[in-house]
Amino acid sequence: LFAGGDAYGLFTTSLLYGNNFETPNMVNPLSFFYYFFGKLYFYTFENYVWACTISIFFWFISYTFFFKIMILLKFEKSIIIYASIIYAFLPSALIITSTPLREVLQLLFVNILSYIFHNVIFEQ
Repeated sequence: LFAGGDAYGLFTTSLLYGNNFETPNMVNPLSFFYYFFGKLYFYTFENYVWACTISIFFWFISYTFFFKIMILLKFEKSIIIYASIIYAFLPSALIITSTPLREVLQLLFVNILSYIFHNVIFEQ
C-alpha cells in the first residue's frame, strides 16, 4: 500500500516518544501527535497491527459523528446509505484510515467540530 512507509515511520517514531527517547517540543508540533500515540502504544501494545486497529477505532468514532450530522440535517435514508458507502469504501479513505496516520485524527476532529457547529446552529 502506498501509505505503508509513512505509516510505519510514524509508528516507529511514536514508539520513540512513548519510550521517552524523544520529547515533544514546539519546534516540531507533530511531536505532540507522536507523544500521544507513543504513550498509547506504550501502555497497551507496541504492535503495528494494534496501531492500525486504533486508527480503525478512531475512524469508526468519526463515522458516528458523520452519521449524526446527516440525521441532524434530516437527510433522506437513501442519501444516508449512499453517503455511508462512499465514506466507508472510498479507496483513499479505506487505505488512509486503516493505517496509523494523522489523517484519521484530522477526519475525526473535523467531524466532531462539524457536529458541534450544527448542534449550535440548530439549537438557536
